[in-house]
Amino acid sequence: MKNRIFLLLLCVLLAIPGLSGIFAGTRTPQNDTFTDSEKQKELSGISRLAVSCFTRLHYNAAPLDQKKSEMAFQEYLKFLDPMKIYLTEQDIKEFSRDPKAFARSFASGNLQLAMKMYRLLRQRQREYCDFAEKLLESPPADFLSGNDTYRIDRKDAAWLSDPSRLPELWEKRLKNELIVLSLSDRAIEQEIAKKKAEKSSDLPEMPKKNAKERLKQRLEYLRRIGDELEAIDVAEMFLNSIAAVYDPHTSYLSPVTDEDFNISMSLKLSGIGAVLTTEDDYTKIVEVMPGGPADKDGRLQAGDRIIAVAQAGKEAEDIIGMPLQKVVRKIRGPVGTAVTLTVLQAKNGGINSVPVKITLTRAEVMVKDSEAKGEVRTVIDENGNERKLGVISLPSFYLDFDAASKGDPNYKCASRDVRNILLDFKKQGVDGVILDLRSNGGGSLADVVTLCGLFIKDGPMVQVRSRNSTETLDDEDGGKVVYDKPMIVLVNRLSASASEIFAGAIRDYGRGIVVGDSKTHGKGTVQTVKHLDPMMPFMVGKKIKGGSVKITIAKFYRVNGESTQLKGVTPDIIFPSFFDVMDLGEDKLDNPLPWDTIVPARFRRVNGAEVMEAMIPELQKRSAARVAGNKDFQMLNVDIARFKKIQDQKDVSLNLEERWISYQDEKKVEEEQRKLFKLDGDSKDGKKKKEKDIYLEECLNILQDMITLKK
Repeated sequence: MKNRIFLLLLCVLLAIPGLSGIFAGTRTPQNDTFTDSEKQKELSGISRLAVSCFTRLHYNAAPLDQKKSEMAFQEYLKFLDPMKIYLTEQDIKEFSRDPKAFARSFASGNLQLAMKMYRLLRQRQREYCDFAEKLLESPPADFLSGNDTYRIDRKDAAWLSDPSRLPELWEKRLKNELIVLSLSDRAIEQEIAKKKAEKSSDLPEMPKKNAKERLKQRLEYLRRIGDELEAIDVAEMFLNSIAAVYDPHTSYLSPVTDEDFNISMSLKLSGIGAVLTTEDDYTKIVEVMPGGPADKDGRLQAGDRIIAVAQAGKEAEDIIGMPLQKVVRKIRGPVGTAVTLTVLQAKNGGINSVPVKITLTRAEVMVKDSEAKGEVRTVIDENGNERKLGVISLPSFYLDFDAASKGDPNYKCASRDVRNILLDFKKQGVDGVILDLRSNGGGSLADVVTLCGLFIKDGPMVQVRSRNSTETLDDEDGGKVVYDKPMIVLVNRLSASASEIFAGAIRDYGRGIVVGDSKTHGKGTVQTVKHLDPMMPFMVGKKIKGGSVKITIAKFYRVNGESTQLKGVTPDIIFPSFFDVMDLGEDKLDNPLPWDTIVPARFRRVNGAEVMEAMIPELQKRSAARVAGNKDFQMLNVDIARFKKIQDQKDVSLNLEERWISYQDEKKVEEEQRKLFKLDGDSKDGKKKKEKDIYLEECLNILQDMITLKK
């Protein structure tokens, strides 16, 4: 299950507990808010109002009919038990035996069914803890040496028929968790032995408790955290199961979640600079934010799973099953302090990999860290002559709204900074430009329109369609073009929203070519946040905090009439990429809005568009030949194939020695791969050299080809 992702601009992480799976980390409904009649009345009012917002204000506003209610019921099951290890088919039939009743329950925002389902979940979690603790006390001698296998990805598995079959599944799950922890200990021991042989003093630390003791701690946590959950948290899950029916970006934010959102937008938080979501039992990295500690460190990547968090000088705390909001608060902290994450790295096997520890120093991710940066690269053309090519890295479409609203003529924005870089490039005689939008998640819509105008004369740049109207956003700067030489837009699967608008405009106007992953992210929707507090007196008769709803209200369309939703933008030249085999992109989310088209805007393509497009087949041919003969790309393809094989592996052995042999084999391959993507040795000043960027290097080659062919 992929729950909705909440992107936190320029700060650490924002957790939406209602967006995280509640499984081995929920809290027992013993809290007073589960039985307090006044609290129940307040929750009922919040629930009815939130459902009303979804059904009336969404882009595809529609009532919660029988079909949608059934979908919401299935989404709630995903929130409760994404790994299908606590509930059974028999339970589900019992809950849904009266389809009309549960349809009315969802449509009216009635929380009784949601609470009933949650109570059963907590009962089963306690039963699992009892079972697991008893088994760990006296496991059989051959506990981890048999021939059993375990399905690690159970989101597509069938529900077990009845509760009598759960113990067999629970035993396999327990074995797998014990193996993962044991493999981690062995890997650390191996690293210590290696370091000692090299006479290194930088020795990793062994955990203070063995694998079995740490697993018992995890079970204790599962019991303890149940006492802390409040009814509003269950209501948040319930409301987000309804929101999920409409699209992945619509959600309910409880008062606590809403408060975190408001704090985050003030850009005053500090942390590691990453975007998190939950998937099955795990906290998963969605994106590493440009300029943050994780980005500068380089080891944490999209797709990695965090399984433990340790504060400086303290023992690591297991976070598997922990609500996302609590995980965030543990990772967040004062600037300058250290936090150590225990991570299952996606490239090294994901859930099946041996955990590694990554220590990061928290910092504020300032806007300046995400500013546009320009670099002039001197290259040699096919005739042996020097040629200057410009590279602009733009991590986000930032804009200082506060300064702009106050009339400051020099307010900070991405388009202004890129314009200044382009003017500097012109002074230096740069022959062509690469605009690097990899992992640019978007930002200011107005600013991306202005940025388009730096390369294209006046005209429409994007169309925005709401339920009742379609608006065209034009660049109107009097036809001024700052840069008119050849250009390439470099993108990947994490280039989203405003990035896709820019890439689409450059493509539609024939101004340049797009290069990168097989497609961009595909987020072509617009959201707004509506605060519920002002309406609560009308719903419950008094002022209370009701939280907020985030609702999709519009869609983006390119000037050619095609939506950027779902399909994104397909590059002219496609490189092999890990992202293309990962679960990244709008098309990987549940219930996304569809791709469609509207009437194209009236626009005129740039002079020379036909000539530029006529080059594309030859550019593709030349690039393909270089990539095929490039050893780095060859090894990248091997690595991608290896990763794909691991990713497609649904079942793992529950034999400890077999898993250790498999880990050793994978580690050898991974180490060979790592060597290829590092420059050998260090520079003369003792600083580490930069990693190779084979994509950018090939972009420079393509840009050279464009300049040569144009001449």
